[in-house]
Amino acid sequence: MNKIILLLLFCFSLFAAEQNKASTLEMIEVNKDKINQIDRELNSGDIWIKKYNDYLTYKRLLVEQEDAKDRLYVLKKQNASASEIKNAQKRLETIKNQLALIDQYKRSSLGDLTLIGDIGDKPEVTNPISVIYALTFIQHSVDQIGTYKQRLASLDKTIDLLENKKKLLVEQKNLDDANKTAISEKLDQINAMLKDFDNEREDFDATISIYEKKNQDIVKTLQAEIKTELTKLGIIVFTISLIIALSIVSKKFAQRYWAEHHQERLYVAAKVVNFSAVVLIAITLLIAYSSNVGYMVTILGFASAGIAISLKDWFLSIFGWMTILTTGQIKVGNRVKIIGKDGEVAGDILDVSLMRITLYEDVSLLGYTKDQRAGRVIFIPNSYIFTHIIISYNHSTLQTIWDSVYVTLSYNSDLEKAVEIGKEIALKHSKHMITLADRQMNKLRSSYNVPKYGTNPRVFTFIERGCIVLNVWYLSNYFTPMVTKSLVTRELVKALREAEDIEIVYAPHTVVVQGQQTLQSM
Repeated sequence: MNKIILLLLFCFSLFAAEQNKASTLEMIEVNKDKINQIDRELNSGDIWIKKYNDYLTYKRLLVEQEDAKDRLYVLKKQNASASEIKNAQKRLETIKNQLALIDQYKRSSLGDLTLIGDIGDKPEVTNPISVIYALTFIQHSVDQIGTYKQRLASLDKTIDLLENKKKLLVEQKNLDDANKTAISEKLDQINAMLKDFDNEREDFDATISIYEKKNQDIVKTLQAEIKTELTKLGIIVFTISLIIALSIVSKKFAQRYWAEHHQERLYVAAKVVNFSAVVLIAITLLIAYSSNVGYMVTILGFASAGIAISLKDWFLSIFGWMTILTTGQIKVGNRVKIIGKDGEVAGDILDVSLMRITLYEDVSLLGYTKDQRAGRVIFIPNSYIFTHIIISYNHSTLQTIWDSVYVTLSYNSDLEKAVEIGKEIALKHSKHMITLADRQMNKLRSSYNVPKYGTNPRVFTFIERGCIVLNVWYLSNYFTPMVTKSLVTRELVKALREAEDIEIVYAPHTVVVQGQQTLQSM
């Protein structure tokens, strides 16, 4: 009976052992599948494993480099052949070149993935454009921190996989007695890798924290500076808007009171208001955005001599513009003649800008006597008021000018009668101008010491070679002298022709015949 019981126990033990062995083999296979799954995940694109493998390659190349140096030393010591020494040198040079390609692993076992870049220089927020740069800097810093934290999370994931693989290998070692040596080698590799990874992870995390703290300090400073700059910008915009609003209101008031009877004053007022607004806006911007106004003034002081020489005409034109506005001697609507070395021009002033006077060339006696053209727009630099003679046809209150016509008469003509005819016709066409001129001259005496000039027509006679010149002077409107001159000429010639004792003759001229001069009156 005892033997039967012992036999049963032995059979049962054998069966249990077989069952345990089968279960162990099954667990070994399950662990192998899990380990293979982890290996596939690590090797399918894990950047950290790739970097670490490159680091191992770097360490291997360092060892090979030392071996190559030792071999080269031995070959030279043993006086080996030139070809062997050359091959050894070539091998050493190849290893050095390979190391140069992956020298990033000299600092870290994970290469440049754990390298934190420099945060960069903090931008100075001194104007609205720099605000944009500052906001870009802040966004870039935030993106950089996000990138580094994503790398850290990826590294943690890789470490977790390695930890899981280590646990599975430990279980595998306890289950698989036949492969304990191979599994132990793998465990040693995993432990070395985890040690390097943990060290790199700790340093990387600490560096990110320092970088983030430094970045937060800079961002807070920039945010405060941006707030200050935007506040300043708001004040500047308000100030400029106020200046523009005041200029618009000023021009509206001027238009309201001067629009009907003082167009010239209205024009000058608008120019002064516009210029003042531009100057005030420029001063506002200069004060707001010039970090050292005193330094700028000093620099401009030193540079003023050179600027004055190189931009002489430009400055003269600006001073001329200021002189025109302040003196009022030349105004928009005036008819002027400008005489210089290069000739003379005449026209009505259309505009007086900062740099030039714009004239419209109307039909005038100057156009008739010179190039028989008119209707052109002429631009004259403001500096001409200092360097050229400027004749005004309607200065201040004056609206009249003296004009004249002349006729050549024979010596037999009745000069007294001709003078009376000239006075009568001149008076007919200038009578209304005489009364106007008297009033204008009286007003002009309030500003100038004007003698009492006569305003009635004047007729003069002169003896010229071969004739008598009858010269008739009369007052004409400055704007229509050609019309009056034409009327006076036609009526004077007609009246003189109708007089029986007055003879109009042509002015004499000289004819040269075969080298001899002969005077002929024609």
